[in-house]
Amino acid sequence: FFEMFDAGKTDEEIVLDYATKGVSVPEQFVKKARSQYETLSKLKTELEMSEKEFKNSAKDIVNNPDEQVVNSENKPLSSGIYDA
Repeated sequence: FFEMFDAGKTDEEIVLDYATKGVSVPEQFVKKARSQYETLSKLKTELEMSEKEFKNSAKDIVNNPDEQVVNSENKPLSSGIYDA
């Protein structure tokens, strides 16, 4: 169905195409499938846009220090394990 939807075929054309192959598909089923497919496509597009917007706005995150800052900290090493 999805390829036919993307190709611009109408619901009637899809039903007729399947009928020529000997498969009976109710037009209401095709209509419902098209509606769900369009909703899914819209949600995917919105998700992609949100992800791009986040990536653009999150370039300078405050809690994400530069790698050089992290590696420049001098931390004393423990001289051993002590019994408590």
